[in-house]
Amino acid sequence: MHDIINPEVDKRIYPPTYAYMLWMQGLLLLCPIVIATTQFYRKGWRYWITPYYWIEILNIAFGLWSIYCQANVGTWDISSKIVLIMLIAISLLKTIIYLKVFKAFSYIVTMIISVVSDLRYFITFFVILITFFSMLFNVVYRNESPEYSHLTWFIGNWLAVFRLSLGDFDFTLLESANLTKTHILFWAIWLLMVLFTALIFLNFIIAEVGNSYARVRENVDSFIYKERAKLISEAEELLSKKFKMKNKVMFPDYIIVR
Repeated sequence: MHDIINPEVDKRIYPPTYAYMLWMQGLLLLCPIVIATTQFYRKGWRYWITPYYWIEILNIAFGLWSIYCQANVGTWDISSKIVLIMLIAISLLKTIIYLKVFKAFSYIVTMIISVVSDLRYFITFFVILITFFSMLFNVVYRNESPEYSHLTWFIGNWLAVFRLSLGDFDFTLLESANLTKTHILFWAIWLLMVLFTALIFLNFIIAEVGNSYARVRENVDSFIYKERAKLISEAEELLSKKFKMKNKVMFPDYIIVR
């Protein structure tokens, strides 16, 4: 007979709050706080319009919020989990941005950013298609699959149609006895959805990714040096003018290019 695990006392799933971990997290936040404060002091209000500033601010805000939630609400509360997930996502975004300093990673990061930027309109239109087809399936019947039991009808149908558009065919709707007279209607909508989303539109997206890849590849060196120059400039702005005046090796008065 298997032992029944009480989720309230299972420390692996619901770990307790450790004070030293929160102190370590707070100390790690000192670095982005110093960077954001120094950059704002050097650039003034111009720093507000840069996306890097808002990424730093979100990182600091969610980091402090995560410490507060874990200390006062608990690690197992849903609010603590959501805040921690957002903090991890922002940290991943910062890591991707700073990887552009290294030449080996600059190519990959530049490609990803350029492709995502080019696909923003295609992805928006794809979401619109999925939304309207989910409304069509909602007219036929609501998806009662157990994996969607804790979601609303609209979100459950939206996720089901999204999975269908990617080739994960789920025919749970056909298993319902209430659909005996509407199978033809279901298959008509299904064929229309597969034709537009899986066969036509996803191929458009793949073709656009190929075009973006070819375009960036032609100018990848200029893109890489441009992004690296931005990061180097931001790093140099953290140094004081006095240090720049004294260190003539790193900050010479003239640069001669032959």
